[in-house]
Amino acid sequence: MDKNIAALLREDAVTVEVAYQQSEAERKQGALPQTFKYVTNLKLATGDKVLVEASHRLRLAEVHDVHAGVEIRPNEEIQYKWVLQKIDLTEAIANAGRNKQIEDTVADAYRNNLRRSFAQQILSGVDDAQRESLTLLLKGA
Repeated sequence: MDKNIAALLREDAVTVEVAYQQSEAERKQGALPQTFKYVTNLKLATGDKVLVEASHRLRLAEVHDVHAGVEIRPNEEIQYKWVLQKIDLTEAIANAGRNKQIEDTVADAYRNNLRRSFAQQILSGVDDAQRESLTLLLKGA
C-alpha cells in the first residue's frame, strides 16, 4: 500500500515546504535554511510557525511555501510526515509589545527623574542669584 495514501486521498490535504528554526551558530554563518516537505490539512500561509516531527523529535519550523495541492507522487519511497500544529504567536507578540511599552515608559521616567534629581543637587549647591540665573538658563530662557 502507498505510504502516503491518506495524503493522496484527502481533499483537505496540501503539502508545504518548511525550514526548521536555525541555531544561533547557523545564523551567524549565514547558512541558508534547507526546506523540507510536509503534509497538512491546516490553513497555513508563508511565514507561519508550525510544530513538526523531525528525526524523532519535535521541531519548530517556518512555512516557506504552501502548495495548491498534494505534491507527492503515488508510491514514493518517502513517507511524508504531517504538520502537527500551527503555532499561534498572537498573544506572545501582543505581550512583548506591552512589555516594551512598559520598559520604554519606565526608562523615560527614570531618565527624567535622574535629570531632575541631578539639577536639584546642582542648584542646591549655588547661591540664590546663581540659582535664579541657572534656572532661567536651564529652561532655555
